[in-house]
Amino acid sequence: MKKTKDDWIKEKTADLEGVGTIPEEFAAICWDVRRTRDFSGPVRDMHVVDFRKTETDGTLECRVWNAAGSTAGACLSDWGISPRHTPLGKFAELCFDGKMPKGEDFVRLLKQFAQIEGCEWAVHMLAALHMGDILSPTGEEWNL
Repeated sequence: MKKTKDDWIKEKTADLEGVGTIPEEFAAICWDVRRTRDFSGPVRDMHVVDFRKTETDGTLECRVWNAAGSTAGACLSDWGISPRHTPLGKFAELCFDGKMPKGEDFVRLLKQFAQIEGCEWAVHMLAALHMGDILSPTGEEWNL
């Protein structure tokens, strides 16, 4: 039987951890940009955390949230309502602004988005990158 697109995606992302573990309504996106004179560098250190845990002192979520230079997500009153204030909307905005990192940093960013429930598009992109046609700078397949 011929493999379907879904079969390929499942196979190539079988080892991916945390997929869909954060409900979109509680997803908080935290990031910084590389320091350039005009702060126009690409995104670095992006994390997706459960916004409900950001208020609890001592949690990883609280530390990440408080250290981030920029945030979006469940902290916004129209998160999940406005097309711009959704995971895909934030991803599109970062692409449009030229803020996307390259190479392995881009793969890490996609893994963060993949944690959000309903972000199958990020998993699909990771599978596409892991097909063997796109290699890491060392010439190896991306390690998911």
